[in-house]
This record gives sequence, C-alpha cells and structure tokens, in this order.
Amino acid sequence: VQDPGECILLDQLSLDHPANSYLINRGFDPWQLARDYKVSYCQSALPAFKGAEGRIIVPIIMEGEQLNWQGRYFPDVDWKRAGVSKYYNCPGVSKRALVYGLDASKDLPFCIIVEGVTDVWAIGPGAVCILGKSMSGHQFEKIKNAGFRAVIVMLDADAKDNARDLIERFKDFTQVVNVEIPENADPASMAAVDSENLWDLIYGSAAAQHVDLMQ
Repeated sequence: VQDPGECILLDQLSLDHPANSYLINRGFDPWQLARDYKVSYCQSALPAFKGAEGRIIVPIIMEGEQLNWQGRYFPDVDWKRAGVSKYYNCPGVSKRALVYGLDASKDLPFCIIVEGVTDVWAIGPGAVCILGKSMSGHQFEKIKNAGFRAVIVMLDADAKDNARDLIERFKDFTQVVNVEIPENADPASMAAVDSENLWDLIYGSAAAQHVDLMQ
C-alpha cells in the first residue's frame, strides 16, 4: 500500500520535534526506529487518509512489501473523553492477516508474540505482534509456518484468556511458554524501566516451564 501522504522519517526530524520528543520520553530511540522499522511522521496526508495526518506512521512490512501502515496518535490522552482513536490503520486493508516484525524474526530459534508495535520495538528482533489481543487464523498460519522451535506468548495482563487461546493453538506444533505480565504493564513499559529485568522474566518463565531457549 502507498504511504498516507508526505511522511518524514524520524531521523530527518529534529530531536525536539513533538513526535520524537514523545518517543524519547517513552524510552525509544527515534533514529533506531527510522533505521530498523522505517517509522515516520505524517506531515501532510492525502485526502483519502486525512486521519493519518499528524500521527506517527508505522509501516507493516512482510516479505519486503509494505502491506499496511498504522498511524499512532500522540500524546497519550483519555481516548474516550478526547473522542480520538489511538490507532488509525490504512482504510480498506485488514490487519488480521499481518504479523508485524516477522521478517526480522523468521531466522531466529524462537519468537515472542506481543500485542502492539511498541512492544516489538522494546524487545527487538524475535518479537512479533498480532496488532491486538486476539490472533486470526491467517496470523496463526504465518507464525506456525515460520518453524520456530519455541513460541513465547507475552500478552498484556488483561488478555489472559487470549493468551490461553494462543497457547492451546500452538502447543501441538512447537514448545510454548507463557509469560505473565504484571498488572497495568506491557512489554514496552517494562523495557523502558529495565530491559534486563524484562529478559530475566522471559528466560525465567521459560526455565520454569521446562523450555530451554538457549539450545
């Protein structure tokens, strides 16, 4: 799919640009996001995509092709009270067939399934997101066919039922590890505080469930 309009890569913006300031305050490096994930800012949107204007644009790339994009509104607000959507996806394109981060992870021995793109950024290669709490059949097949030796399920604390569903679906095909996130947290917020502690939780959960990720 085409970009929603005039999109400027984050590393082409000043550090004090509102988009970069927002991401820096959340613990992310805008230069790295531009280099590794082609993240940009929509300066001016085409008429068909006006909802993307002024948002951080995250291209959803699979097998080298941009198949969708997601516009992230910032700064964070009370979404219902403000009457604005946190995410604006390319109209007419289903996100339910796509797995963000799979291209960078498919040659690794295990993957970590998370909910959102910021979780992928926080963890790095190996993390893939299903763009929500539930996984579609298309997404399941994409991850299963990648042939990972182990799948780690690391959804947010309020998605325990969804996590159980993922575990049931993968357990007949590969080793599965469930990582329980503390209440009111997600992988991105945990990594911003202490990335080593996040990885300790991942490896510790695997060891407790008798899965050796180091093999």
